[in-house]
Amino acid sequence: MKDYSNTKGMDPSIFTYPQNFHLTVAMLSLYSQEAQEQATAKLKKISPQIYDILGTRTLLIRLKGFDTMADDPSDVHVGYTSVEEVGGENRLQKLCEFLREQFNEWMPIKEMDRNLKIHATIFNTKSRKTEGEGDRGRGRGGRRRFPTPAPPIPPTPNPPFNPFNPFKPFNPFNPFNPFNPFNP
Repeated sequence: MKDYSNTKGMDPSIFTYPQNFHLTVAMLSLYSQEAQEQATAKLKKISPQIYDILGTRTLLIRLKGFDTMADDPSDVHVGYTSVEEVGGENRLQKLCEFLREQFNEWMPIKEMDRNLKIHATIFNTKSRKTEGEGDRGRGRGGRRRFPTPAPPIPPTPNPPFNPFNPFKPFNPFNPFNPFNPFNP
């Protein structure tokens, strides 16, 4: 990363830590301990249906490619990898749709009108660490946690990241390199 420190928006704090890597199904606003406990109870309540959808078998997935949530590839705030189910039984899609429906009944989800895009976020500039902050930025990974409510945070500049500069043409991890062994 240090070789690319002059790249627009490059900062290690925007990348998802491996231990926090996850699939995004829906965005819920669980700002209180009570809301978190209710969400946990909801998951426990619907766990029999989850087992039915999965057929009590392990669900294997494959991470595939790299894409951004931006029209201009040099002006990106979120980069992600697509997720596909190994075996193609469509259990992952069914599970994610079921979870969204269940949580939407309990707590309306703003993005319910959008098509479900199962993905794993690689970087998000909202996680950018700014001077004087802890290990992470103000994004989802860096908010102050419970029980004390966080004070209002004044807006700060959040420059986008150009993820394509660091990817040299023959870098084996460049998702756009036709010789990349990880490309489909």
